[in-house]
Amino acid sequence: MLRKTTYTVAILVVLLVTVSPLVAEEKDKVLAKVGKIKITQDYLNSITEDMPPMYRARWATPEGKRQLLERIIDMKLFSQEAHRLKLDRDPKVKLKIENMTERVLSSEYTKHLTAQINIGEDDLKNYYQNNKSEFQQPEQVKARHILVKTEQEAKAIKKELKKGKDFADLAKEKSTCPSKGRGGDLGWFGRGKMAPEFEKAAFNLKKGEVSGIVHTKFGYHIVKLEDRREAKRKTFDEVKARIKMKLRQQREKETIEEAKARLRKELKVEIFEEALK
Repeated sequence: MLRKTTYTVAILVVLLVTVSPLVAEEKDKVLAKVGKIKITQDYLNSITEDMPPMYRARWATPEGKRQLLERIIDMKLFSQEAHRLKLDRDPKVKLKIENMTERVLSSEYTKHLTAQINIGEDDLKNYYQNNKSEFQQPEQVKARHILVKTEQEAKAIKKELKKGKDFADLAKEKSTCPSKGRGGDLGWFGRGKMAPEFEKAAFNLKKGEVSGIVHTKFGYHIVKLEDRREAKRKTFDEVKARIKMKLRQQREKETIEEAKARLRKELKVEIFEEALK
């Protein structure tokens, strides 16, 4: 909900900064007119281009496009009326408009800075070679379990398993764990993720083997090992995209901080501490 509200506000900021009735005509498909002001496809695109894909996709549908257009129309109607009433001449309103304009320009300058960043193949390979421990994948197991409250219940289930009853079916029928809906499937996990007694039992099993009764603070378990992954280092190709994202985030942060420091020096920023008290 918070993120949705954030991007709704972002739309309004862009609209408020660009709602002047003196908007230049764009050589593009006109979607609507509000008085003499034309609303074009390029105008809609400029509003949605900075949104995350999931939000952009919403407005890209015919229904979403129409909803966004209706919002823009309403905004321009109110904006024109505000101009007519000279509300834009109010000093407080002027400050708000200035603040919104600077937010948009600041965002555009940030994009301008970061667009120049290039992460090459050599950068990725060097990071992989120098940080191999980061890509070490520990031993993992994939297991199912049946959890019950008493040892007597667990013993009864063990008897049914010995008679050939399917483990997943018994888990769905008897287990008290939320995983019962998945037939007791716990997915893949490494050491340190489960109760010590449970972990010891699971990692000591062979693939397809079923444990004895395992007691933990949660109750009585019967564990079946589905599969095992030995410890290994992930290959460069497996982690290449992750490295690129990490390096880009680092470079973006460094670039922005360097720009801040340079501009503060060039423009001689002063902070009057006494005035803040």
